[in-house]
Amino acid sequence: MDSHKKNLRLIMIGLALLCTFIQCTSDDPEVQTKQCDCEGATVAEEVKDVEAVVVYMQGGSPGASQRPDWYVLSTDPADFERSSHAAGPNILVPCDSLSTEFKKQGARVLISYKRKDCYGAITQPTFRGNYGYFIDLTEIKA
Repeated sequence: MDSHKKNLRLIMIGLALLCTFIQCTSDDPEVQTKQCDCEGATVAEEVKDVEAVVVYMQGGSPGASQRPDWYVLSTDPADFERSSHAAGPNILVPCDSLSTEFKKQGARVLISYKRKDCYGAITQPTFRGNYGYFIDLTEIKA
């Protein structure tokens, strides 16, 4: 083997070993990924008296991961008139389940809430990426 190929091979092995031992972490809280759940995320803002619509999201399909059915809220006016929803920051996921009286697809409600500071409350197998905010509902009215 000529010396050029031998040196290249040694460099490649060295880089592979280096990548194996280096961890990409940081002690800086601004750089670390924020925990995006109801318990770990802090409140970012408080919002009062916003119109929203209840959106039903079916749980996992047979043979897939079995997540429960969800009832979330959308503040996008276009979602008020359709049976589907637009994925984005308009989707609000209550940390406590909606009471039975509000678990109706398409029901319009007036809500006040405290929005968590992380984005990505919902994941779906058919959608690349997370969307929506977790919220603590402080008031909900039909």
